[in-house]
Amino acid sequence: MNMATRFSIHDKTKSDNRVSLIIVLLFTSFLFPIVINLGTVKFLPYRLVLIVTAIHILNKFLLLPKKNFVDHLIIFYTLWCTLCIFIGFGIVNSMERVVILWIESVIPYFIARVYITNSQTFMNFAKFIFLIILVLIPIGLFENLTAQSLPITILGKIFQTIPYVDHETRLGLDRAQGPFDHPILLGVFCFSFFSVVFYLSAPEKKILTRIIKSTLVFVGGFTALSSGPLAGLGAQIGLILWGAIFRSVHGRWIILTVGVLSVYTLISLFANSSPIEIAFRYLTFNPGTAWSRLNIWNFGYASMFNYPIFGHGPNEWTRPFWLGLSIDMFWLVAGVRYGFPGFFLNLIIVGAAFFVVASKKNKSHVLSICSKAYLFSLVGLIVAGWSVHFWNATYVTYMFVLGSGIWIVNSKEEEESAESNRIEGPVRSSKMRRQPPVYARGASRRSDMKEATTRR
Repeated sequence: MNMATRFSIHDKTKSDNRVSLIIVLLFTSFLFPIVINLGTVKFLPYRLVLIVTAIHILNKFLLLPKKNFVDHLIIFYTLWCTLCIFIGFGIVNSMERVVILWIESVIPYFIARVYITNSQTFMNFAKFIFLIILVLIPIGLFENLTAQSLPITILGKIFQTIPYVDHETRLGLDRAQGPFDHPILLGVFCFSFFSVVFYLSAPEKKILTRIIKSTLVFVGGFTALSSGPLAGLGAQIGLILWGAIFRSVHGRWIILTVGVLSVYTLISLFANSSPIEIAFRYLTFNPGTAWSRLNIWNFGYASMFNYPIFGHGPNEWTRPFWLGLSIDMFWLVAGVRYGFPGFFLNLIIVGAAFFVVASKKNKSHVLSICSKAYLFSLVGLIVAGWSVHFWNATYVTYMFVLGSGIWIVNSKEEEESAESNRIEGPVRSSKMRRQPPVYARGASRRSDMKEATTRR
């Protein structure tokens, strides 16, 4: 199957063996760190893709037969953020910010909702994103050894590019930035798809193939040498191992949830530090990073109380002069910028997406692995978001991942049966060889009855 047949803009059921051209363009554009300035507006390649396709995507989303509660939450959250920006900066001065907000928040989510609509399209996307990560691996390894980002260095000879960020070495290696705005974003991007690649890039293959592919994803993300993304990866690996080891235990996820909450409560009650402080202290590469994260949390939380309703806006925030402008905490940023309503709405969105997919009943084998791939990826992003801010291409990735598994809620078992048969075919064939087929046993019974009738 050639490239032209695999990547197509069409999204009809008969074309489910293809990846949408819009998805291909969007994620391929992340590899090109080019900046095009038109007045005060910065056009990055992925923004051009989102702007050009926005009307088409919006029209297709409106034609979806079933909308979801999460869909409405996304729109409501973006409306609230728009209101906060208008109040803080005025309508005229806020138009550029608002347009970028809608383009980067709503359109990537809608793209996933429109073009990932069943298990086949989800698996095809997993195979495609694995190819993107394979491209990032040599870029990251080269940068680890040379402190040079190949995309920024090469394209910078012709175009204006995003700046190369000065950063320290870790474990004797330079941190890889790749085509992203910061090394930490390279780690977030790769690890966002660890569970997706593990479960879906080769579901019909042996476990060894899936381990090799997910290991390559680990290599791509590890070149960033960032503790926040690694914490998110650790959460995903822990969930995968828990599910595999205790797969025969009924209620294993409830047991895990109760256990985690119990540990959190015990630490809160008896430890000298809060669980968040302990996590920052022990899950970072150096003490300076942990100290910075703790201060960001403390002063950011205080800033939310200073501007509790409409927030501080996407600019300055209340902090001491010695603390930098960056808020390295995705979940906190929404609260600082858009008040407590923005903070809770942001958490409610990801919580609602997790709940509606996790509570889907009567899952076939294929729906089960799709659910785990989606839910574990969300958990990884939730964990990473406490020490990482998602912006630009990584924020777009987060919104896309958020929408990529919502189709599971309205999926029907019979629609996934063919894919399930394809994945489980070898297993079922081996089981069939161990016992006579059902139709053979039925034919034997009919033969015995006929013989008895003849004798009478």
